[in-house]
Amino acid sequence: MIRKSWLLGLLLANSSHAQLNLEWGSFLTLEHPAVGDSYQSGAQFGAALTSINDELVISAPSYNFGNDTNAGRIYYLKSAAGGAVRPLEWVSGNGRYSQSSISGAAVETGDFLGRSVAIAATANNASKILIGVPQEDIGSISNAGMFHEMFVDSQGVDFLNYHQDTAGIQGTAEEDDLMGFAVALGDFDNDGNIDAAIGAPGESVDGWSDAGAVNVIMGGNDGTLDPGNDQLWTQSSLFIEGSPRANDRFGRALAVGDFNDDGRDDLAIGVPGDTVDGLTNAGSVNVIYGGSDGLGATGDQLWNQNSSGIGGGAEVDDYFGWSLAVGDFNGDGIDDLAIGVPYEAIGSNSDAGAVHIILGEAGEGLVSTGSQFVSQAEPGFLGGSQAGDNFGFSLAAGKLNNDSYYDLAIGTPGEDFTNVPDAGAAYIVHGSANGLQYNDEYIISESYFSVPGGRRAERSFGYALTANDFDNDNKDDLAITSLPFFDSPGSQQSVTIAYRVNHDPIFKNGFE
Repeated sequence: MIRKSWLLGLLLANSSHAQLNLEWGSFLTLEHPAVGDSYQSGAQFGAALTSINDELVISAPSYNFGNDTNAGRIYYLKSAAGGAVRPLEWVSGNGRYSQSSISGAAVETGDFLGRSVAIAATANNASKILIGVPQEDIGSISNAGMFHEMFVDSQGVDFLNYHQDTAGIQGTAEEDDLMGFAVALGDFDNDGNIDAAIGAPGESVDGWSDAGAVNVIMGGNDGTLDPGNDQLWTQSSLFIEGSPRANDRFGRALAVGDFNDDGRDDLAIGVPGDTVDGLTNAGSVNVIYGGSDGLGATGDQLWNQNSSGIGGGAEVDDYFGWSLAVGDFNGDGIDDLAIGVPYEAIGSNSDAGAVHIILGEAGEGLVSTGSQFVSQAEPGFLGGSQAGDNFGFSLAAGKLNNDSYYDLAIGTPGEDFTNVPDAGAAYIVHGSANGLQYNDEYIISESYFSVPGGRRAERSFGYALTANDFDNDNKDDLAITSLPFFDSPGSQQSVTIAYRVNHDPIFKNGFE
């Protein structure tokens, strides 16, 4: 079981193909040649994942450098033809990065670099990566937070640094703001330049501690972010739905998609600590829509489990909005939103977890019509809800079978198997013209791969997820983190990559 805690998410996400390849999957640890590091207990390897095409970024926010504990590190991996991962290179290949790599920054205890990561392709064929450093001290201000903008291209790697005391950025660096706890990339004004959203869920708003805020910084014509073109969003912003309250944690999770099909990206903001109709930590999600000048309050929405047409029902400590993912699950060409509720009680099973799907509609945005409530207790769903499963703790969308619909991978790190508690699992629920279908899902655990020791207790497989085509075969693959509470050299944190390749199918209608 993944225990409820605000700090949990912080302290805790030979063929012609270009594969990392261990049979049908790759098992990456700090010592894997692609990663090129050495074992370190508690590094939180895989706590956050992000990907695009054949590029994968893995964070280790609790990585230690000598006496500087929990400083953090990230790993940039890129597959290459010939069945092997590229050796570590500083330029254009795989790399390891920390604040020792970044001009104007320094490795320090307790920064947690890499608590969040996001990646996007820029117009000039570079990859832009955002790296959150939520417990960075700004001067004497502890845990104010910052983030780095990283560029990887054929010429090498470069970094820029930002925080709320950077000239032009709205807000002020304050103690425990945790700027960088979540990051996301998109094009909110459809000008071809990549914009950034950065969550600061510890921001105080109108005197309410940990109410939370999100900075949105627009991309400039030179490909870098423009701090002078910044917005600061809170539930106190004019015409934004909801009201700030202590411990709302607005901005703990972020996701980008075009929910109204106008060509401009929109921003979904998780507010998992939001009080709904007097129910503390029931959780909600704000959705702010893109426009010609970027995000605007017009049409802003607030979703929770008491919203009309949404299944479930708000309850204390559900944490609706803990995780978010975007995909076109019904194939109508418009992005839909998946919302994780990993502490939802299903019947008498506390913290069993659930996921809501809210569909996008052209000209309207997200609508309750056709929304779905997904849990392991749904008729036809494989398995069953159990206390402490935390179904929905992590989410990722991708085309994971041979049709045109996006499918949803659902991390369930508290999943128990016979005599194997908290081994963890990932469920694949396939999209269709009617949205996600429950009679065709599949469950993945470490027993499906050549993972040393196979399925083991306390592995928390499914802690973090990301989907993309890592081997350039035009089929999406899935990366899955195991983040055991009790790390040891024989049972350490790892990332398993499941490839959809031309082997005999081992995943029903999925990775084959």
